Order: sequence, then C-alpha cells, then structure tokens
Amino acid sequence: MDQPSTSYAASRAWPMEPWSHKSLPDMKRYIQELVLQSSSRHRFPYDQIPARFMLDRLNEAPKLGSRFEHYHRDVRDSLIAKATQRLQAQPGQAGATQYGDKLAEYYLEQLQQHFEPEKKADYRQSYARLAQNNVAPTAYLQEALTYKPYLGISDSEFATNWVSRLDPEVNARVLSKWGLVHQEEWFGKIKEIAVDAEIAFSEATDAKLGGGGECDSTGEPQQQQSSSPSTVKPSSCSCYASSAAELSAGGEPQQPLTRFEASDSARVSTQRADSVSPSPAGSNAAKPHGGGPKATAHESYEKDPDGGWIWGNAREFDPALKAQLQEAVHARKGSAFAYSMDEVTGLLR
Repeated sequence: MDQPSTSYAASRAWPMEPWSHKSLPDMKRYIQELVLQSSSRHRFPYDQIPARFMLDRLNEAPKLGSRFEHYHRDVRDSLIAKATQRLQAQPGQAGATQYGDKLAEYYLEQLQQHFEPEKKADYRQSYARLAQNNVAPTAYLQEALTYKPYLGISDSEFATNWVSRLDPEVNARVLSKWGLVHQEEWFGKIKEIAVDAEIAFSEATDAKLGGGGECDSTGEPQQQQSSSPSTVKPSSCSCYASSAAELSAGGEPQQPLTRFEASDSARVSTQRADSVSPSPAGSNAAKPHGGGPKATAHESYEKDPDGGWIWGNAREFDPALKAQLQEAVHARKGSAFAYSMDEVTGLLR
C-alpha cells in the first residue's frame, strides 16, 4: 500500500484526497508547511529556495495512481518556465529569478483555477438549497456571501432572495421595517438588515423556549418582578415601551412594542418631544403633538435642557419618584429602552 511521504510531510494523509475543490484549503496548508520545512531543514533563506529544489518536493506530493498525480504530470514539466514567465511580466521584474516560494504560490493558484468550474457548479447548487432554516441570520448571510461571486446575479436580486429565505417569523419582522425601503437599496444595507433579523430571531427563539421574552395577556412580563416599589430598571422582555415624554404626561403607550421596534419608537418620540415647547404659566391651550392627537399643556410641564424631552405631572409623580425616573432616563440618553408598567410602580397608578 502506498504511504504518504514523511520527508516533508505537511499532512499525515495524502494531499488533494479526495480530488475536489473542497480539499484546496488543506492543500494550501500543505504547501505553506512544505516551503517552511524546505527553508529550515536545508538552511535556505525563505525567499531564496531554489526553484528546482521546490519542484522536487512538489513531485512527492501526489499519491501514486491518484487523479492528483495525473494532473501533476501534465503541469510539472512546464511549471518553472510558466511561473518565471509570469513573474518577469510583472512591472519591474524583467530578468527576475524564480525562487521556490513563488513557484509554490504559482502552483497553488493554478490548482485553484483548475477547480473553478467545479466550484462554481457546486456553489450554485448549494445556494439554490440555501435558506435560514433556524440558524442565526448572520451566519446564514455569511454563507450566502461566500457563494455570491459564483452566482451571476445582481446585488439587488441577491439581497431580495436572502430576505425571502428567512424563516417566516423573521421575514415578517424584517419586512415590517425594510419593506418601506426600495429593494435596490437592500444590498448596501444588508448587514443592518441582518442585525434586525438577528434580533427578531432571538426574540422568536426566546418565545418558543419560554425564556421570559413574552408578555402575558395583560401585557405584564412573565418574569419575577422586583419587590422594591421604588426600583426602576429596564427589562429585556417584549413588553410595553414608551418615551419619557409619554410616561411623564401620565399616559400609557398606545400599543405593545418589542425590542426590535423600540429604537424606531424612541426616535419618533424624541422628535415629538423636541417639537413641543413649554407653555407659558397658566396656559391650558391644546397644541398639536407630532401630527397626532392634541396634548394638553400644563404650567408644570418642563422641557429637559439636556435631552429635549418633556417632564410632565402625573398625579402620583412625587419629587423622589420624579428624580429617580429622570436619573434612569438620563443614563439611557440616546438609546431605546423597554419596561413593563410594574417596573415603574406608583408612576401611573
């Protein structure tokens, strides 16, 4: 039985077995170690290994009778001449000497080109079957991008296909936001879309596993609440979310929001707060509020000089609780945060 050479063994098995493009990464490591061992064992400078010496080492690589050996026989006699011709055709390299390290690089490049047609067909078949299939969307995107250079499709078609093959729950959540953006723009924002898909996938997974990421029928989070009535803390559950302006005005959020939607909600709420100016003392005039329902002004409303949101005057908004809420909101300036009504005990009840 044939055994692999151990004189310059970079692998403990024959390289390019099986004869497929999938063996190329191992072949690359084999050649890299072959160059290092040729330099260290024979005391050649790394970039001055004789080309003929390196060719002799490459001649030892294929297994006798293998398809790799048949390929190697076809290219070995002209390998040094062709590698030298390519080297000297490069700018400033006329008359340059071909050394072993560059010969090994050229050999690997030619081997990779040999497998390009097979690799293209294999990647297209893999892409045709590719879908999220309950894996992380970012991992699914990375695999799809690996196939992309071999697909012959436009960026827009690639991005549209990628979104359409997300799991149904994730796809619906992604389209709820990105469906408003023209599909021609999706590829340029594909990593942002993947991040949103990752959030949706995480929440869907939490819900299936019963990990406390859902609310019960009353909108309360299904997790243990703090026993301290004065504790205000953010929650990661998919419960009610609101801006500081809506809470301080004593009104509950109009609809439940998830973490996936919270950032957009906070952005809109901040814009609304910036559009409301404090009313003169004693004024009770109703003013438009962001194009939505009118908000009643009150002399005790005040606009935060740092954040731009409006602090209101809920009935049970005592000074201590107000200071506590303001501290929590300032600590999260510029970010969305979600919480349940129980976690701001006493504020709205």
